[in-house]
Amino acid sequence: MALPSLYTPEEVARKVKVERQTVYHWLSSGLLRGLRVGSTWRITEEDLLHFMTRHSRRKLPGPAQGPKP
Repeated sequence: MALPSLYTPEEVARKVKVERQTVYHWLSSGLLRGLRVGSTWRITEEDLLHFMTRHSRRKLPGPAQGPKP
């Protein structure tokens, strides 16, 4: 049995071209499944692909932003 590929939030951010904070938002809100290992997150390739499939037809969700000054 092969172990799944695991990515850090920083690696996911680079792959999908978003800010690292956005990936942490997805993880903390449950939009993207991840594994907590102590104080760090790891995302399996399967969970990342599932997330991308679900959100491929619309804009990827980001952290809530207030009105611009």
